[in-house]
Amino acid sequence: MTLDDSEEETKGRSIARHKSKTDAVSAKDHEAPVALVGHKVRVRCVRFSPTAELLVTSDKTRLCVWKRDVQSTKLVSESAADAEVNAIDFNETGRYFVLACSGGVYFYYLNAGGDAPPTLSGLKGGTVARFENALFVDIACGRGRHGAQTYALTADGQLCCFEQSRLMTKWVGLDSPKGFAIDCDQDRVYAACASGTVRLLDADTFKYIATLPKPNAPSD
Repeated sequence: MTLDDSEEETKGRSIARHKSKTDAVSAKDHEAPVALVGHKVRVRCVRFSPTAELLVTSDKTRLCVWKRDVQSTKLVSESAADAEVNAIDFNETGRYFVLACSGGVYFYYLNAGGDAPPTLSGLKGGTVARFENALFVDIACGRGRHGAQTYALTADGQLCCFEQSRLMTKWVGLDSPKGFAIDCDQDRVYAACASGTVRLLDADTFKYIATLPKPNAPSD
C-alpha cells in the first residue's frame, strides 16, 4: 500500500503514515504516538516483521528499518532504495523482506540473528525480458507450504512468481488492463484488478479458480 495517510495494525500497535514521518500508536488505549523521524519526504509504505520487532518504512527512494522493544523504537538501518518503492512484504520466517518497485522486485536479507545490517543492500529478482522494466505495484510473500515463493503484481495486470532462488518461474495475465493489489494464503492468490474485479488463482500452479462477485451497488 502506498497511501499518504493510512494505517496498519499489528501486535497491538497501529502505524499511521504521514508526509515525512511515521507515527506508532497503541491500538489498545490510543496512547500518544511515537514519531519515527527518518524520512525527508512522504512515507509511502510500512511493514512489520512477523514478530513485530522490526518495522520497515519507505519513502519514494529511501528505506529505514526500526527496531522496537518495551522501552523505545530505534532506527537501526537506512539506505537508498534500488528503485522507486511501491510495496513491502516480509517473508513469514522474518529472514528477509521484499520490495515491489518500478523496474523490478528486490530482496533484502537480514543477519542470522534477525537484525538488519547497518547498510541495506537489495538483490534484484531475475526476470524474463518482457518484465525487465515492468512497474511492480504490489508484493505478497507466500504462506505455509508456499512460504519460499514471492508473488508480485504489475501495473498492467500480470501476476508473477519468484522462487527462493529469486528467479521468476511463472507468470499469468489476469485478463484485466490494470492490477492494483494482491494477497495470499497458503493455497490461493487474490488479485485486485480494474473495475472492481478480484481474481482467485491457485498459489502453486496459477490456475484460475474464480472471480469474486462484485458487491451490490448502494441503493439511493
